[in-house]
Amino acid sequence: MASTCGSFPDIKNQWARLFVESLANEGVITGFPNRTFRPDTSVTRAEFAVIIAKTFTKLKKKRDYIRFIDVPTHHWAAKAIQTAYAIGFLNEFPNNRFFPDNRISRVEVLVTLVKGLDIASKVKPEELATLQVIYQDTDQIPDYAMTDVAIATSAGLVASYPNTKLLKPNIPATRADVAVSVYQALLFLGEVQKIPSDYLVVAPQPQTELEHKS
Repeated sequence: MASTCGSFPDIKNQWARLFVESLANEGVITGFPNRTFRPDTSVTRAEFAVIIAKTFTKLKKKRDYIRFIDVPTHHWAAKAIQTAYAIGFLNEFPNNRFFPDNRISRVEVLVTLVKGLDIASKVKPEELATLQVIYQDTDQIPDYAMTDVAIATSAGLVASYPNTKLLKPNIPATRADVAVSVYQALLFLGEVQKIPSDYLVVAPQPQTELEHKS
């Protein structure tokens, strides 16, 4: 049986500890049978679907579930994958494939949250033109994700350890990465309290007309 305790011995000095503990106390994320959390372990699409399904329980169905040929009904995460898809997260690949065992990248986590929560309709990506100022590795962001990354940055969903200037978009997201971005999504929705962190990316505030003239 997985551990749901809010405190894990292997996150005592971990940068995302408070975010992990908060979500664990709510039952959104769980640890492993030996009571560890393994914050640096990467996350599969199936595992991310489980987190999404547990986190956003208030969201209504947006679309009918597609039966994925690589997610049989007996798959351990089948129900969560169906839910995550139905509420607008985690799209399918060609030929009705989901690839549940694929590692989800950091940029895919951000795109998924922006799309699933329809954040684009609430936040304008003012810093799209200044992403290069925010991140030193903007050239690594896939073209399809540029606007969503800008929106995610505006919404405060992005955390990057140990250097907030490096988005590292294409590497697999860790369990710590996912915990922080999901928590920040709940903060955006007004469902949790703010947790201070030096590793949350803070977008520069746009200058006012008066500041431009000074």
